[in-house]
Amino acid sequence: MAVQTINLGGKRFVVLPEKDYLALRGLGTASSQAPKSKPARSTGSIKRRRDTEAGDAAESKRRLAEGGTKPYSQVRKELGLE
Repeated sequence: MAVQTINLGGKRFVVLPEKDYLALRGLGTASSQAPKSKPARSTGSIKRRRDTEAGDAAESKRRLAEGGTKPYSQVRKELGLE
């Protein structure tokens, strides 16, 4: 079996021919083939995400109400890029 390792983003990956992968996949243990349940989410993380999304929405509405934005094409003309 020819195997090669690659480091990407600080993680180590193994590259091997597909037929070898399929053979290894068939050799899995009973624990690896058992259905895995998802861990329960804590209510704190859900509340934190909801608060963050609400804050993002409020900021977006505020920025839209302020106005003062310029189209990208106008900014390019002002900078002499067009």
